[in-house]
Amino acid sequence: MAALPKDESDAAQSDVIGLVEELSTLSDKLNQGLVIIRNELKDLSERQRAVSAYGKAP
Repeated sequence: MAALPKDESDAAQSDVIGLVEELSTLSDKLNQGLVIIRNELKDLSERQRAVSAYGKAP
């Protein structure tokens, strides 16, 4: 961007900042989804252990 004229450089910098902000938002959403999936897998694992415990002979 340093090689561009000032007005073009400013526009390009603005575009890059916008893209970085969008990527940051996307990253946040993906991380939120991973937390949800992690919690669901934990719950599933706990349910499977409970079912296995009931299925075993005393």
